[in-house]
Amino acid sequence: MTSNKKVIIITTTENIDQAKSLGKILLNANTCSCINIIPNIYSIYNWNNKIQNSQETMLLIKTLKKNYQTVEDTIKKYHQYDLPEILSINIDEGSKEYLDWLEQQLQINSSVE
Repeated sequence: MTSNKKVIIITTTENIDQAKSLGKILLNANTCSCINIIPNIYSIYNWNNKIQNSQETMLLIKTLKKNYQTVEDTIKKYHQYDLPEILSINIDEGSKEYLDWLEQQLQINSSVE
């Protein structure tokens, strides 16, 4: 059953203010249950044939697999980067209580709208 599969979607932003803003947009749109914001990560990558590095803020977005495309579209719409990192990782195992809560929050919030 694909609709109940849980995922963590990862993206990064230039700073914590952008991360908080994007997080609130995603939560208000009821596309996820929880977002962890991790400031001050150091990224090193190739961009335009040069090795680049930057301080970034990471978002770990917990949601259902069926919401992936909506989350991706929202990130692309509001993101400051030309090519934002957007990765989805399946959650294969976890605390049953937490995973139930994650799913229930999306159901509760969608019934309130």
